[in-house]
Amino acid sequence: MSIIKILLITLLVNACQSNSIEKAPRTINTVTKSGSFSDYKDYIQRLELSLNVEPEHSSRFLLHKNSNNKIMKVKNVTVVLHGLSLSPQWMQELSEKFYKRGHNVINLRLAKHFETPRRKLDEIKYEEWVEQMRLLVPYLHLIGQQVTFVGHSTGALMALQAAVENLIPTSKIILLSPALRLSILTRGGTKALRAVGLSGYLMDNIKGAFTVKSKKYDSAYAEVQVRNLSSFLHEDILKYNSKDKSFEPPKVSELMNDTSILVLDTQSDIVVDIETNQTFFSKLKNTQYKVIPLTSALAHNKIMFLENSNDQSDTLTHKYINDFLNRKN
Repeated sequence: MSIIKILLITLLVNACQSNSIEKAPRTINTVTKSGSFSDYKDYIQRLELSLNVEPEHSSRFLLHKNSNNKIMKVKNVTVVLHGLSLSPQWMQELSEKFYKRGHNVINLRLAKHFETPRRKLDEIKYEEWVEQMRLLVPYLHLIGQQVTFVGHSTGALMALQAAVENLIPTSKIILLSPALRLSILTRGGTKALRAVGLSGYLMDNIKGAFTVKSKKYDSAYAEVQVRNLSSFLHEDILKYNSKDKSFEPPKVSELMNDTSILVLDTQSDIVVDIETNQTFFSKLKNTQYKVIPLTSALAHNKIMFLENSNDQSDTLTHKYINDFLNRKN
């Protein structure tokens, strides 16, 4: 066998091994449903290590344990899902709030976020996020009797997806600035960047100065996937005019059964179209829709940081979430 053939075979084997790691989160059978939650947790941690996920942005597990250091099954398990271009780091304060209430908490990193290199986010397909949820949900009842989803922006869509697809009976859903429809400003900026072929690198430089925490990687291509993800709620959602009062969300309420929903938007959000959110969620049963009077230019992301300012809106956010969690379904 020639040296050239040997080199080609070696490269092919390495490529196949690399691809098997990349595609691992997309297949439910990677972790057997009969395994323990520790099996799932160990798998996620090994996977993120193999993908060179930056440690401060990796998935986080806040789990109550007994005297033998075994994970306890408690009354509530909560899944926390971050927004596009962010990571579990941005959701940690909120996660700790639920943990202190006695919940087991999974603060999950969405695929392609903060992997090395960061530009992997430009390759994301929203189906990968959906498969992540399908992988996780069989394990939730192993560590909690009732399931709550908490999502911000894109993560809010993932929370709705899990409920609508009926992946698991869900007790409560908390949606922070859900990206049901991006604002005109966001859609226009994304379209312009794609038209001239500019990647998320430029988005990072443009938006970096306006984010609550630095070192984000904003991908114009990934924003398109968010729009695709929102289409599961309604086939015409991208064309939806929030002034059309005849709009009816098809079967969403029926599919989610008796799940209670809390939606919190911020008054000056320039990323998502809050008028669309208000009209859409006002038509769902068992849903509370609240607008926080937060006038900061950082409103879309700042809603997650419940104690980082002297703004009265923080008190309101705390109140709405606490009242919702204390309420019986």
